[in-house]
Amino acid sequence: MLTKRFHPAPRHKDYVRASAVVTILAGALSFTLTRPTAAQAQLNLPQTQATQNSAAAPLAPKYAFEVISIKPTQTRGTSFMSGFTADGFRATHDTIMVVIMQAFGVSVISITGAPRWLSEDFYDIEAKMDEATAEAMKAMSPDQRKAAQRQMLQAMLADRLALKTHSETTDGSVYFLTTGKGGAKLQAADPGEALQLMGPDGGGVSGVMTRGRGSEGGRRFNATSVNMAYFVRVLTNELRKPVIDKTGLTGAYDFTLEFAPEYAPRAASDDPGALPPEPGAASIFTAIQQQLGLKLEAGRGAVQTFVIDHIERPSGN
Repeated sequence: MLTKRFHPAPRHKDYVRASAVVTILAGALSFTLTRPTAAQAQLNLPQTQATQNSAAAPLAPKYAFEVISIKPTQTRGTSFMSGFTADGFRATHDTIMVVIMQAFGVSVISITGAPRWLSEDFYDIEAKMDEATAEAMKAMSPDQRKAAQRQMLQAMLADRLALKTHSETTDGSVYFLTTGKGGAKLQAADPGEALQLMGPDGGGVSGVMTRGRGSEGGRRFNATSVNMAYFVRVLTNELRKPVIDKTGLTGAYDFTLEFAPEYAPRAASDDPGALPPEPGAASIFTAIQQQLGLKLEAGRGAVQTFVIDHIERPSGN
């Protein structure tokens, strides 16, 4: 069954981003006795923050998909990467967890309260914009477009899955990425070949990083035009603990990192090419220091948590 959505309102001023993430979460949890407006709920803003923002600038236009189809699937999808197209959003054989990560710009390790089916059930999702919304997206800056796309995904999840969330910040265990005593051993990327990619918050991330099997039987990261903002996100997922950049490095770099993974794949389907590391594969802590001239140091810091308060399975279409 296809769901018809109303035509979006005209576009006004630049979209005001509501995220305090990224490393990767929405703003801090706020409690209030007043009822949030529809705009605040849709943007996942605390009441006080939304009130301040609305006083400072006109409300951003609200965009919505015109047609949404969410279908459970048991068959393996194509190689298409889930994400936005020129006129909508498409996910093939993907989990709702992945969509939530894209919608809110959060990492899987920061999410709590998620039922198991979010990561175990697979869906094909096809969401289409109307022509006016697609044209409006083309006229936006990259940051505006990413913010509007996230807002549309959040609205879809709230409407079709009754998703309710909030964010919390606590003091917890983290890693700090710093430069070693001898300085970083990183090759600056060729400016003419630098690749600029938007992060979940609309910017700040550059480069491409691929993963494969290392020469010592461990894991290998191949980085092209990668900056530290991107690298610490990769490390956060690899170590399953927040990694905070303290290197002071502002450029984009090409490098290779080979190491023994800290965690084995949960199943063969998670990493088909992965093999048990051989004794020669260094730990990620040693490899980063020896190969990149950087260092991971344990410490305490602000840990952002994205809490799923309520979610329902999507009804079959």
